[in-house]
Amino acid sequence: MQLAIFVPEVSAEVDLEGVEVFVKVVETGSFTEAARQLSLPKSTVSRRVTRLEDNLGVRLLQRTTRKIALTEAGLTYFERVGPALESVRAADNQIGEMQTTPKGMVRITAPYDFGTIFLTDIASRFVAEHPDISLDISLSDKVADLISEGFDMAFRGGKLEDSTLVARPLGRGRAWVVASPSYLSSHPQPERPEDLIDHECVLFRAGDGETQRWPLSRHEDPDGEVGVDVRGRIHADEFGFVKSLVMSGHGIAAVPWLLVKRDIDGGRLVRLLPEWGFQEGEMSLVYPSARHLPLRVAVFRDFVLEWIKHPPWSASGI
Repeated sequence: MQLAIFVPEVSAEVDLEGVEVFVKVVETGSFTEAARQLSLPKSTVSRRVTRLEDNLGVRLLQRTTRKIALTEAGLTYFERVGPALESVRAADNQIGEMQTTPKGMVRITAPYDFGTIFLTDIASRFVAEHPDISLDISLSDKVADLISEGFDMAFRGGKLEDSTLVARPLGRGRAWVVASPSYLSSHPQPERPEDLIDHECVLFRAGDGETQRWPLSRHEDPDGEVGVDVRGRIHADEFGFVKSLVMSGHGIAAVPWLLVKRDIDGGRLVRLLPEWGFQEGEMSLVYPSARHLPLRVAVFRDFVLEWIKHPPWSASGI
């Protein structure tokens, strides 16, 4: 005797509405109760089950005036689609909870110097207030592709090249010209920007060659820029390294003011040409799109924007 095994015909397009209604009818044992729980007319419930049966080419339910019963094919189908539909419901609930209760991982990329100066405070305070959110922070001066590299957002300085990103300005900051007391003990302190020409400087991202133009301006006259061609035999692409060389007495450098303010206050560095500084540069928080932004990302964004209302690197008037 050959055993016939029912295998439902696979439809090119799954009737998810019909599946949901069918499962609810089986779970409640009644078209009437299923209709009530689904907030649908009873006729609609019956029609969707019939359409599902037509799509599958098999009867799933035996209907009588007093009760309904699963056919053999219906039982097989229910045993497969019931757990699958439950998984879909659980996924919907989980996503819904994520959009009402922020949780999960936020991946962030930021320049190394910015991260070491500011993100330590932001990150520690944020996770203390939001225990269900984790932060994965990548510090690099390389401009990452947020989409292809899977980052939720980035802190970026200067002019933004990618117009498809949403950018929220965070603030501006200036760089100060500094040297160590040991360097100044054996070199004359510059009194004018032009005096820098005679000094050994540590250059940030100078490229090829041993000279770099520093665009200096007075605080009260930011448009009155003076370009000074300084020279230096050591170039670096990280301000922390530049500052370390300056503190060791190697030469003079222009460094973001907040990175050196404590060292100046503590006498470990000396600010030179205090009336002068580099033109302000802007820092922005960027992310791919504001549409359907995950709640965990929106919460971190709002936290940063609130924290930044009095940005510690805005050196206005300093």
